[in-house]
Amino acid sequence: MSKARFSFKQLLITQFVLGAMIPTLLLSSLLIAAFRDIQTEEQIEKQAAQTQSAVLQLEFELEKLSLQLQQLAKDSNVALAASSGVFAPDARNNMLSVAQQHPLASGLLLLDSKYWVAEAIPISAMVLPISPLQPELTKLYQADYTAVNTTVLLEADQFSELLLPAPNRPGSSHWLVMFLPLKLADSTGIDPRSKLSGALVALISAEQLNTRLQQYLPHARLLNIYWQQQALLPDVAPLDDSVVTRTSLTVPATDLSLSVVVASSRQQALQPITELTYRFVQITLLFLVILLVTGWLFVRREIRPLAQLSDLVAGYAKGELTQPVQHFPYIEFDSIASVLQNMAQTLSEHQHSLEAKVTQRTAELQRAVADLHQTNTTLIKTQQQLIEAEKSSQIGILVAGIAREITAPVSSSMRAVSALDTQHTQIIAAVRQSTLKRSELEQYLRFTADAIEQLGLQLKRAQELLQSFNAMAVDQSREQKRNFNLYDYLHDVVLNLRYELGQYQVKTDIIGDKVMVVQSYPGSFSRILTNLILNSLEHGFDRQQKHHISISYQLLENGLLELRYQDDGAGMPAEVMQRMYEPFFTTAQQEGGSGLGLSIVHSLVTQQLKGTINCNSTPGNGCTFIFTLPVRVVIKPR
Repeated sequence: MSKARFSFKQLLITQFVLGAMIPTLLLSSLLIAAFRDIQTEEQIEKQAAQTQSAVLQLEFELEKLSLQLQQLAKDSNVALAASSGVFAPDARNNMLSVAQQHPLASGLLLLDSKYWVAEAIPISAMVLPISPLQPELTKLYQADYTAVNTTVLLEADQFSELLLPAPNRPGSSHWLVMFLPLKLADSTGIDPRSKLSGALVALISAEQLNTRLQQYLPHARLLNIYWQQQALLPDVAPLDDSVVTRTSLTVPATDLSLSVVVASSRQQALQPITELTYRFVQITLLFLVILLVTGWLFVRREIRPLAQLSDLVAGYAKGELTQPVQHFPYIEFDSIASVLQNMAQTLSEHQHSLEAKVTQRTAELQRAVADLHQTNTTLIKTQQQLIEAEKSSQIGILVAGIAREITAPVSSSMRAVSALDTQHTQIIAAVRQSTLKRSELEQYLRFTADAIEQLGLQLKRAQELLQSFNAMAVDQSREQKRNFNLYDYLHDVVLNLRYELGQYQVKTDIIGDKVMVVQSYPGSFSRILTNLILNSLEHGFDRQQKHHISISYQLLENGLLELRYQDDGAGMPAEVMQRMYEPFFTTAQQEGGSGLGLSIVHSLVTQQLKGTINCNSTPGNGCTFIFTLPVRVVIKPR
């Protein structure tokens, strides 16, 4: 049962307060919303006027700069400085004066007719690349004395790197460029072949336009400047709930028209309504306090019987089921108290009956828990014994296989020793009788050499089998970490099972780097591979058919070792795969299967080696086991 969040007293007071407050709140909200809309419209109009005023100021600055540059272009000293270098100091002083009067221009260039920079303000502009300006300069020079002042918009990252201060370099790379032709005199009437002496170029960055506009709009935020839908500045995200206005900026003496987008916060526009709302909240809170006090006085008298009834119910809840009968001034409460008393009496009777049943059930449950604990302990011991028996049976299989394998080299060695003994006896007899011939001695020596060589080969084979078996047996019994060559160790495991594999037509391949040495538990690798091979032989292979087992490994990029075992046997259906790691689950119970093979594999991989195992199999398509194991690589693969 969920706990109640409100009392009946709170509910009555809330109803009383809401009945008076809701109409007032609705009316005030409507008035404030209407006032907010009016104030917002006024702010939009105000910002549009401020933006237009700022744009006009910027246009005026551009116009002044254009007129000043025109006067400078008509100065004969400037024209001579561009053509021959004469009066270069005077030209530079005049250019410096224009730059100081109009900081809007980031750079001034004086170019000759060969596109060389004669003078530049600032001095760093002397090394500016002319390639961005060359197309317009070519048009200007081709027009000769008919050329007119031209203003274009260019994009040049090189200008930004040389002319703009470091904090502005990551910004815009757009430039407003003014081209003014330099004429020595109006001599077209005298000599129509007269050429221009050069050009005066003024560079105005979009970042500088942004800075000037921001100075004229201290309470607004310039979002961007656009030319034909192309942004000249990096995009600036508008503030949340802001007022956005757009106006046009016309560049003097050109047909260029830029679009300026400005945003300002609504918070300033709505400041009066915010103050009005604050005063309204104060009045509302005062009115609410008065209503709460009045409501509490009325409700207190109404809920006094409820408090008495609550005390009665609380007593019953504490177990006091024999409380004296109480009477209330209201019929409804008195009826409820009578019903509660009858319920308490009934509960008391059931309580005594239930206590007896609980005592009985508790004793039965304790006995059942004890029996279950004993049974579980017995099952755990039995499971451990079966697992140890399975390990012993695997060692027994290895012993039997080694015994059969070692029989062949030992028998061959015995036959060689017997033949050698016979030859030795004959030679000794011939020596004693002085009938030994040179040819017989040479034949004896050749036979002895062959026999010794054969004995060495057979005994070496027996030694390899015994060493392999000894390594497997020691690793499976001690389970200690050590360094081992993975390829050689897997090869030894397969070698120890050669007799079992020989009962089937099985080809076994081991694929992996032959020099990689890892540090891990080799005994676990041996038991895992032994269980998988025996499982394939017992459940997956047919003695009358040829089969193939592939064992491969590789080092993954994350440093884990991936060991893959794959056969082409009978495979497993989905219902078997769901239970194949369960202890004692086997599909060959009638043939004596223990059902512990894959369970041991799963335990070794997940608990001993701290790895993961994944199996893919379908009936008729064999099985593939993929193990991902953490190991320490001592010698990395080639």
